[in-house]
Amino acid sequence: MISSRSVFGVLLAAVVIFGIAVSPLAVSGQQDTGELRVASADGETDVAQGDSQTIEVFYTSPGSYTPQLIEFDLTYDQDVLSVPENGVSSGGYLGAVVNSNVSNGTVNYLEFSFDPNPTVNPNQPVGTIEFTPADGADVGEQTNLELTNALSAKGDSSRTLQTINKTITITEGAQNTPDYNVKIQNPTLSQTPVDETPGDHTLNFDVVNVSADDEPDNFTVTLPKEVTVENIVSTTVTDASDKPIDVSDDPADADNPGRELKFAVDPTSQATAVKTLTVEVEMELSATP
Repeated sequence: MISSRSVFGVLLAAVVIFGIAVSPLAVSGQQDTGELRVASADGETDVAQGDSQTIEVFYTSPGSYTPQLIEFDLTYDQDVLSVPENGVSSGGYLGAVVNSNVSNGTVNYLEFSFDPNPTVNPNQPVGTIEFTPADGADVGEQTNLELTNALSAKGDSSRTLQTINKTITITEGAQNTPDYNVKIQNPTLSQTPVDETPGDHTLNFDVVNVSADDEPDNFTVTLPKEVTVENIVSTTVTDASDKPIDVSDDPADADNPGRELKFAVDPTSQATAVKTLTVEVEMELSATP
């Protein structure tokens, strides 16, 4: 399989044609250009047997620096975790050309924009990686998710990035009760970033493995501490067939919902069914300066 660095050579050749020279090599002694950190999409630090965990790699930029290229290696113990086919994708930070390679316990990720001043989405991760327990992995086994060879590039310079890693532990899967292994996945916030001026934003996420047992299911979504909820316009919940699901205790009905958005849904179907729900919350948000 062709490596990302080989692909970068192809990209570099294409870029030089357009009159812009970009080098992916780190230059020592240059100023800090940001930080990469590993986070889990649901905030958990484990993955259950028979389940998966979505890992997100976020980039924090100092000041107004916007890179054209971000590359990193994410290493892990392949005896503990595995990356399924098509388990690596762009998180939307650059929304540009992506090349990835998974081999021997390393995910090599490269994303590149031809735009010298790309528009970035600072609240979105650079890349997302889905992990599942490796075949034969035992409960309690751990592995570090370690970022190495992390760099960003802009114009004709490249900089080595600071990194923050994470540890993932294998836990026992739910026994005969898959209906209650409920998780929130794929959270996205449109209209980013959130700034001091109140503005309209839409939060979307999926709730998987919701029990359809004719009983309400309660959820709480906590927003970052630096975000203020000025108003909640509406909450819409639909099932996998886009059919609307009743929302009781809608946070849009609350005078002051605060950072915790509490609501309940009533999925009514066969007692043994498991639903995936899509939630959309339209809000007016502002950020603490």
